Amino acid sequence: MRRILTSPNPKLNAIATSPIGLLQVVADLLPHVEHKQCARHIFANFRKKFTGLELKSLLWEAAMSIVEGDFLATMEKIKKITET
Repeated sequence: MRRILTSPNPKLNAIATSPIGLLQVVADLLPHVEHKQCARHIFANFRKKFTGLELKSLLWEAAMSIVEGDFLATMEKIKKITET
């Protein structure tokens, strides 16, 4: 386990339903681990406050973006809709 955790590219997934504090601990203990958010969980939290098919569609469009510029443009659309 120590060999895996200290390798430059460990193949690990850490899943938490409430990540409060988890990000800093992972960054401190496992500096080479990449952090990702699960789109399904982001959407579950998102729809508690925001409803409607347009926002749902835009959120998934952002989640599926593979180019940062596309992601940022979609997030800007979401921001404009939710600020009104």
